[in-house]
Amino acid sequence: MKINDYIVYYKGMDYGHHFGTGFAVHKNYESCVREFNPISERICMTRLRTKPKEICLINIHVPTENSDGVDKDEFYEEVTRIYDRVPENVIKIVLGDASVKIGKELMFVPTIGLESVHEESNDNVNWSTIKKTILEATHSTLGEPKKRENKWFNSDCRKAVQKRSEARHRYLQLKIPLSEEKYEEERRACKRVMQREKRNYMNELLRETEQDRSQGNIRNFFVKIKKYKQFYPNLKAVKDIDDNILIDPIEKVTRWKNYFEELLNSEVPVRPVPAWIDHRAEQEVNDVSMQEVKTAINNLKNWKAPGTDGIPAELIKYGGEALHQAIY
Repeated sequence: MKINDYIVYYKGMDYGHHFGTGFAVHKNYESCVREFNPISERICMTRLRTKPKEICLINIHVPTENSDGVDKDEFYEEVTRIYDRVPENVIKIVLGDASVKIGKELMFVPTIGLESVHEESNDNVNWSTIKKTILEATHSTLGEPKKRENKWFNSDCRKAVQKRSEARHRYLQLKIPLSEEKYEEERRACKRVMQREKRNYMNELLRETEQDRSQGNIRNFFVKIKKYKQFYPNLKAVKDIDDNILIDPIEKVTRWKNYFEELLNSEVPVRPVPAWIDHRAEQEVNDVSMQEVKTAINNLKNWKAPGTDGIPAELIKYGGEALHQAIY
């Protein structure tokens, strides 16, 4: 739909004026729209041709706090699937109406003052507040996490990366063929420097490892071998009827052929689907209790990588009674 200087891409209900999401794109940027996907009346997505990376915009209209819990769960699962389906080399931005209610809690007064329409915030705001509080307390107590830097990454690598970044910045500003060629040249040069320094480091490491072996420093020898070994055997073999491993490609193909012939040409059972005589309604499930929440939190495994929120399980497990109550 075209309105004045804008092209409107939207998805709404087939009847009435309920819900609906979309994008209004100026006519000068219409050629940048690579894809528009109207997923539902609450979700739509568009992908833009931009440099150096493409941008994917996901427009959402979140169900309100009074909506059915099943509808909200299905909505968030759908948004998660759409987000994960977008390639990693694309910038992903989620925007729209998140149905967030900002209440009159003291923590929000510096931002919105005392004029909020709502008395209390809903769950969306509460979780974001809990997350922010956990991360701020972690950083103030433990400090910022230290980034592990590769030992072979020396001053030559830093200079090459700096030159590549400067060339990329000039290319994004000027957008001319000369600046693009310069950026590609610095990018290739940076890659060569990285490969050279890493190769020199590994060669030196191999010499030290061989020296430890020849001098009888077995402990240091095996420590280095275990740390840097990258051999992961992958045996793609097939077993025959007698559990003998087949390596020959022709024998493996023949075995697969015989297997599927036996599988697909077998006799059909008389009653392939069991007839359930006793049909009952689902048993009523009580609401989750505080004790069940604590049990689930205590069963979280330690030393696991955090999710997209960046909060390790240990921070929640040992966060105390107040944090557990807030999550409940």
